Amino acid sequence: MDKVNKEYISVVLKRNNGDLELIKEGISNDYIDILDKLKEMGENPNRTLLDMQQCFQRVFYQQRYFDVCMPYSYSASYISGVSYPNILKYDEYNKLLSEERCRLQKIFCDNERAERELVKYKDRLKSDFLSKSSRYINGYHFSKTRLEISNKKEAVMWSSEAIGWTYYSYKVNDDFVVSISTNFGYGYSSYFILSMKYKDIDILPYSAIIHYYYANIFELRRYPRQYNLERESWNVAFDFVVESVNMAKNNPERFINYFIVNEINEMVQGLKNIASHPTTEIKRFINQKIDKTQNGFCYSVKNIGYVEARDYEVYASEMDIAFKAEKITGALLFLERLSELSAILPHIQIAIEDITDMNNNLMSELERKIIYIQTMIEGHQEEITNIEKNIKRLTEQIVIHEEKIKSLQEFSKNQEQIRDIKNDYKSKNPNYDILCFELSKAQQKLSDLKVHICKRNNFIEQLKECQDRIRTYLLEA
Repeated sequence: MDKVNKEYISVVLKRNNGDLELIKEGISNDYIDILDKLKEMGENPNRTLLDMQQCFQRVFYQQRYFDVCMPYSYSASYISGVSYPNILKYDEYNKLLSEERCRLQKIFCDNERAERELVKYKDRLKSDFLSKSSRYINGYHFSKTRLEISNKKEAVMWSSEAIGWTYYSYKVNDDFVVSISTNFGYGYSSYFILSMKYKDIDILPYSAIIHYYYANIFELRRYPRQYNLERESWNVAFDFVVESVNMAKNNPERFINYFIVNEINEMVQGLKNIASHPTTEIKRFINQKIDKTQNGFCYSVKNIGYVEARDYEVYASEMDIAFKAEKITGALLFLERLSELSAILPHIQIAIEDITDMNNNLMSELERKIIYIQTMIEGHQEEITNIEKNIKRLTEQIVIHEEKIKSLQEFSKNQEQIRDIKNDYKSKNPNYDILCFELSKAQQKLSDLKVHICKRNNFIEQLKECQDRIRTYLLEA
């Protein structure tokens, strides 16, 4: 069960020695007794909406608004924060019941039935108020606890429920800045992003490029960690922050090796493997059969899907070079960051040279593959021309048979006779069935070839984009 922000708020504290610690601060339940009373009243037929309102107002007389998503998910759409429940006055309530009673009497023309339905209506009013007042009380508890946490000087970061665009920047210590951006409650536009800087160096997950079949380098550069839109993601994100900051504070050399040097070395070695054995690497992804990505890389990377795995059986050659080119040229997008690092970590220059060499070596191979795929497409187009001629010939012959069948069916009285006449004709003219079969086969072949052309044109476009990337980052730089 997802208990974050429901039972506790996740908090990152800074201890006296400067280390960070993740704790779970229990959420206030000051008015849990009021919530229990409201639930009891909701189930008690002797209590009305007015009784429930009075119980609620005796405690919550001040109307407030709480900017929280709960109980909705972070990926929900068209939600608003928590407002004070609408309170009906005595006369308003009775007028509402009177109007509903009249409406029901007109519908059922039976006073007893109308009264039974009116009882259900009263229960719905109570249930609706219970839902809104419960959300208000939970919003109050969360907001009160969050305010208390924010007033503690040792509290560095804490989980949020804010709806819409938010940006939090935390200067954890002299070396570390952590930023969290969220956009909860906006459906497909919702996100949960974390980035870190260590001594003005962006901490990027360089190795993600080789650990996943697909990796969007643009996204990884801008948003190094993107989390699932779940409340539990606060713990995952804060665990990462605590581990990283404490390691950087207590063992800077280990931190640099773990989060920077090793990441870059792992990326470069992985790229070399892909450059030499793209088939082996793709088959490794296919055989993994893992659908779920690690929490923290939820939108910038993805594993190979069923469609790609199926396509590999047909387009292995094209997918090998496209995969290889995307990975190797994609690393060029990291060059600027790597160059900044080389100023303080000179041996990073070796990684830059390796990436440059791999891309320079790739250029001529891309040109050859593009020509090879274009030749295949030209062959498909020649086949299509011949197939279209054959389809035209077959269609003309079939039309002669279809016209004969149609004339025989002219005086048929029902669908059964029409079907019997056609079947009888087929049995006496087997060539008609053969022509239909050949036409169907030709049409399927034509459709397959058009798919091949479309996919292979897409591969060419992909390879040309990779060529342009090399020209932009290396040849024209």
